[in-house]
Amino acid sequence: MNGNGSRLKKPTGKQAAPTHDEPRGRWINNTPHHAHGLGDRRRYEAGIWPIDFEISVRAEISKVIEKAKPEGVKPTASILSSVTELTRIKVYIPDERWDAEPDVLVCRNGALRISTGELLNHQPEHYATSAVPYDYEPGPCPPTGGSS
Repeated sequence: MNGNGSRLKKPTGKQAAPTHDEPRGRWINNTPHHAHGLGDRRRYEAGIWPIDFEISVRAEISKVIEKAKPEGVKPTASILSSVTELTRIKVYIPDERWDAEPDVLVCRNGALRISTGELLNHQPEHYATSAVPYDYEPGPCPPTGGSS
């Protein structure tokens, strides 16, 4: 690319094929809330970041590469591996950011700030990898059924 954002032309006058970072950027723009952390690909949904299967990511990236054929891209396993690796590096989140908020408990209906009892909206920035399988309902705790 030249300084004004347009792709450079080959000596033949044709535009050069996109470099591997271009399909990477397209996939990232079309697939928000995707990260790589704790050794795995992760995709944000419903307040948490569960593991996403590598093969599904590669299949999605492959589609982006194939759509670039009119621009001179020749889809190969080598390009797929390159774009996939560039993507993994670009969306990397350091391990210390995952599950780093001990005061936040992700529930089905939001993220509970335990210290204040405030129910927040789910936020990708919590980088939570697990949640409780029920809604938070404020109020007194129900009796436990134990005898006095």
